[in-house]
Amino acid sequence: MGYSLVSPLFPSLGEKDHLSEELLGWIISTYSIAGTILTPLIPKLIQKHSRINLLCFSAFFEATCTLLYGFLIYISSFPILISIIFILRIIHGCCSAIIGTLVYSLTITLAEEDELQISLGNLEIAWSLGTSVGPLFASICYNFGGYSLPFFGLGIFLYFSVYIAKEIKSEKLKNTNEADKEPSFGKFLFYPMIFLIIGGFIVVMIISSFYFPCLTNHLSENYGLSIRSSSLFFVIPTISYIFILQFLDVLSSKFGVYLIYITGLIFSSLSALFIYPCPPIPQNIFFIIFGFLLNGIGSTPV
Repeated sequence: MGYSLVSPLFPSLGEKDHLSEELLGWIISTYSIAGTILTPLIPKLIQKHSRINLLCFSAFFEATCTLLYGFLIYISSFPILISIIFILRIIHGCCSAIIGTLVYSLTITLAEEDELQISLGNLEIAWSLGTSVGPLFASICYNFGGYSLPFFGLGIFLYFSVYIAKEIKSEKLKNTNEADKEPSFGKFLFYPMIFLIIGGFIVVMIISSFYFPCLTNHLSENYGLSIRSSSLFFVIPTISYIFILQFLDVLSSKFGVYLIYITGLIFSSLSALFIYPCPPIPQNIFFIIFGFLLNGIGSTPV
């Protein structure tokens, strides 16, 4: 939710403080850039700190960053605003990268062997639900309290995740050597097949996020939609994502993993033509909705 809450709301901050869409793009993407840079270092952090302590620390600062986003609208100085917002995005991105890695790592450690596939599938569903609920939460709270309320509400709620992390207890964690459990991240990039798969994943992630800085303004200026209505468009890919996820095992068993992967790449690529309708596709809101549905369908297998 913290990840998906920002995209529909930050463009409204841009209107107030005259932030260009290019600058908004950098602000939104700094989150992912910071997380990408930190990810290879996470095994080193785990060696120095236990996974639970690291999870609690990251959850606390993620909640704090989300809460502080709500105060940005009250900053009148442009240089101070830009400095603070980039600092928050860097911290938020690093903390989210740690949380994402540790949640999967802890799930693999704690799940029984015969339940591991189901547990990892549940994480995918949880990620999808969180991504879709974020814009819905933004839409509802923005309607009642404007820009700040969604961040204040979610920020306070996220502090409960610190308590939840502290409650994770298991004998398996006591018997696990943290230093030996986490492999080197970089060595996997030397396998050509893995490198190609990651390359396709990067392409799909670009297609799934390139509209984040400007979708709200685009729908407002060209289709007269409010911020509340525009926020709902960020939910559409998740609907088709969750739907296709239910049939993914059956499809991959029948047609093969690589064919399904390639089909996902093709569908994702086509979706970009509809999200911002390119000629000869008509400039119609229904084609935009179709593009987002196609985006969710394509990104699921990848």
